[in-house]
Amino acid sequence: MANLDFWGVKIGDVNSMAIVPSNAQSLKLRVPSQEVVNVNAQHTIKVPIKVDQFDHVAGLEFILEWDPTILQYTGHDMRSPIGGDTGETKISNGKLTFLWFDETGGNQTLPSNTTLFEAEFSVIRPINTTIGFDQTSRPSLVAKDVSSTLFREGRSTSRNSNTILTLLSPILQPGQITFPTSIPTMNQWGLIIFCLLILNMSVIVIRKRELLKARMVD
Repeated sequence: MANLDFWGVKIGDVNSMAIVPSNAQSLKLRVPSQEVVNVNAQHTIKVPIKVDQFDHVAGLEFILEWDPTILQYTGHDMRSPIGGDTGETKISNGKLTFLWFDETGGNQTLPSNTTLFEAEFSVIRPINTTIGFDQTSRPSLVAKDVSSTLFREGRSTSRNSNTILTLLSPILQPGQITFPTSIPTMNQWGLIIFCLLILNMSVIVIRKRELLKARMVD
């Protein structure tokens, strides 16, 4: 392995000199709550995923979680000014993975209330539900305060001995999606449309009978 170039990530404090920043755990990852007043013709809603106190962050990974019996994921609109990737292998189970890291080895700062992306859902059943973050299968992690020496080709030297990768859990705030009780389900919409068609046909039949009777009288 001598004289072999490599890409390495140093995690930890090699000389007991690293200092974890005081605001390291202040980053908030949240889903704003919303009340769906009117479901549009496609029966879909858009849910933004936002961040606050996104200060000097080098990487972020989390799993968005929802009830797949109530909401069906149909896609997303990436809004993050720094990009990011999503994993959709578990969307049938109500899970969407988001991953971003600074490929330059530095870190990024975003204004509070920045939207990372908007998730789009088709409403299967208009039942009040929660969209949050999965912490069981994979904890949400934030990589903070990583200097430009995080990714270095070659050997680790004393010049980057103070580089530290801090992995912390952000503050997670799920959102409540509420529906008025008067919104029909897709099956109910079908029944309503069917009844309206039957009613319309009945009116047409009655009208034709009235016209026929009027002609016979004349």
